[in-house]
Amino acid sequence: MSQAPPVRLLHETLLASAERVPAREAVVAGAERLTYAELVDRALRLARALQELGVARGDRVAIYMDNSAGCATAVYAAMLAGGVFVVVNPQTKEDKLLYVLDDC
Repeated sequence: MSQAPPVRLLHETLLASAERVPAREAVVAGAERLTYAELVDRALRLARALQELGVARGDRVAIYMDNSAGCATAVYAAMLAGGVFVVVNPQTKEDKLLYVLDDC
């Protein structure tokens, strides 16, 4: 009888992976590659900065970036800071951007 995997939040899975396999690649975005250890380090530093700016549990964090290692870092940072994220592509037209930001 196999045991069910632990139930974790997404950012908890990242932290567990960084502990288990820190040198393994976590993000590949074009020429940029981040290991789990690097991703966690960057995300935790950004999370602290977000909290210093006042981001608290349940706050919404808009991430206005193209798909990149920086975007992945920002997503995890928002979660680690306690926020809820929405990723918005910078090519989004103004009317849709205003709708998304107002609706989230």
